[in-house]
Amino acid sequence: MSPMVDGDLVIVSHAVSNWGANGNRSHRFIAMNKKTGETQWVSTPGGRPYDTAYALPTIRDHQRRAMLICGLGDGGVYAIKPQTGEKVWGIVIAKRGINTGVVVNGSTVIVSHGDENLAPTRWA
Repeated sequence: MSPMVDGDLVIVSHAVSNWGANGNRSHRFIAMNKKTGETQWVSTPGGRPYDTAYALPTIRDHQRRAMLICGLGDGGVYAIKPQTGEKVWGIVIAKRGINTGVVVNGSTVIVSHGDENLAPTRWA
């Protein structure tokens, strides 16, 4: 994915499979201080990825809470707090990775993908 800047952080995401304590294969978000490059937090909101995913994340405020929302390589869409990496919510919707960005309209998140749905096409 493309890096994004939120405050003093640069946030990137990719499938990581050989990185010290974070060596088990997972799709992770990594936030670094944009001035020093020091890692601030690492977040693994989803499961083991099937694919590398290139979805563009978005940050939106909902009920006075900022959320970074993005599809990942396990077929899920997740929201995390961009300043801490804490998972807010997540749902797996496809059998393979999500490579499309999301659209947020109020409290509705819209995402498309090119694989088979795991459930009905609409969740409430």
